[in-house]
Order: sequence, then C-alpha cells, then structure tokens
Amino acid sequence: MFFQPALLNDETFDVRISKMESYPLHWHSDLEILCCIEGTMNLSVEKTEYTVDKGDVILVGSCEPHEVGECTPDATVIEIRLGSLFCGTTAFKEIIKKRFEMPMLKNDTEAINEVRHIFSLLTDERSYKGDLEIRGRLYLLLTILLKKLSTTMHMSEKHKKRLAITMRMQKALDLVATRYSEEISLDEAAAVSGYEKSAFCRMFKTATDTTFHKYLNDYRIKKAMVLMEDNHCSIAEISTMVGFSQQKNFSRLFKSSVGVSPSEYRRIHLLDVGALRYANFKEK
Repeated sequence: MFFQPALLNDETFDVRISKMESYPLHWHSDLEILCCIEGTMNLSVEKTEYTVDKGDVILVGSCEPHEVGECTPDATVIEIRLGSLFCGTTAFKEIIKKRFEMPMLKNDTEAINEVRHIFSLLTDERSYKGDLEIRGRLYLLLTILLKKLSTTMHMSEKHKKRLAITMRMQKALDLVATRYSEEISLDEAAAVSGYEKSAFCRMFKTATDTTFHKYLNDYRIKKAMVLMEDNHCSIAEISTMVGFSQQKNFSRLFKSSVGVSPSEYRRIHLLDVGALRYANFKEK
C-alpha cells in the first residue's frame, strides 16, 4: 500500500474524467468521489468490495485504503478530489471523524443530477463565473452524500493513527499543493507543520511512506503529466511551471518516475477523448 500525492490542483479541488483500470492499494488525505458514467468497476474500500455500475456514486474517505479491481473495458468515471482547504479545516476534521459504513449510493437521482451539472460546466467554456458555480455544485454534492450515506464511529486503530499523523502533516501537504511551482525548503515545510526538522522528517515519512523531497518531486511530476494532456505549453514551459529550474533535471526525474520521456508521454496521451466520447452524458 502506498500514499498517493494530494490534489494536483491549485484551487484545492480537482474534477476529471478518467478511464478506469486496475490500480493497487493506496490512500490519500483528500476526500474522493467517484461517479461511474460508463461500464462497471470493482472497488475495495477498507477491505470491503463494491461493484460500481453506471449511475452509482461512491465516496472514499480521507486515509481509507482502497484499490480498483477488475473493470470492464469501457469503465469510466468522473473523479472528484476535495482537499481540506476546499472543505475548510474545521468541516474537514468533522467529516473524517467518522467512517462511511456504506459509502455508495446506487443510481441516486439527486446525486447523479448534481454530477451532470458539474460535468456540463466542465465541458463549457471556462470562466470565473463557471468556476464559482462548479465550487457551489461540489459543496452541494458533498452535502447530499454526507446526508444520505450511513456512518459509524468505529474505525481500526491503524486508521485512527494514520488519520492523526496525516492531519499533523496536512499543512506541509497543503504547502506543496499551493506552492509546488516555487522553491520549498525542508526547513520551511517543518516550520509550517510546527516541528523541528529531524522530527518533521520522521513524522512525514511515517505519514506518507516517503521523504518530503521525494513527495515534492513526485507531486511536480504528476502535475506535469496533467499539464501535458494539454498541448498549448512546451515541455520547457511545463518544466518551469511545476518548479524545476533546469529542464534536464525535470526530464531525468520524469523518465525515472514514469518510464518514458516527457515528449513521449505527451505523444501517447495527446488525444483528448472526454468531449468526444461523453458529450451525451449530460443529456441522459
């Protein structure tokens, strides 16, 4: 099991269409909402198996281990990630105090209609008004799920420990999410978390199973992968945008992490199928 980097979005939330394939056991500090819009996938959350069909919406809580099992070839979801900064620190802490006993709504009309609204706003020409409406719709969708999903105070001691440590490191995670394009020192990350450097390094490694420096670079690489799905910026520009002062270091780390060069990755992933394949989703 591994820790997945937090949101790859400067606005503290992320919404995207994703083709689903098997994915190993992992966890992250964000809340994750998955709405299946095509096909079927099998999802395991805290060792409980769920079959997620078209029209189903499932909410994965903060620090809950989950993995994607077998998926049909057409399995596609709208994937929504909401971080603590989006929810507000106080509200986020209240949400994660309980575990979702049954985290899935089967073909719930109210929830799916909100996802359709969000989807239509994403496919429209983006503006600040549209972004504000997306945020509003996301708050409404989360409220619907919190009202309808059953929760329990029972959670494993391992989950409680993971939550406690992750929340202590949340300020460092938020620092990366909002300032990944800038130089961030280990001293600065430790300071915002309220620890001296050596203690911070130990706590961060316990929370994420990696070092702060590697987490920061992994986050930057994953952000670059998202940016390269758009063909408007050059590789050199993207390298700078995600915080690398030298393109050769970016290319070396990218190939080491992803397995192919940035230009090869862009060539493979250049086709944007979202608007073409799912333009009729909002009309169903």
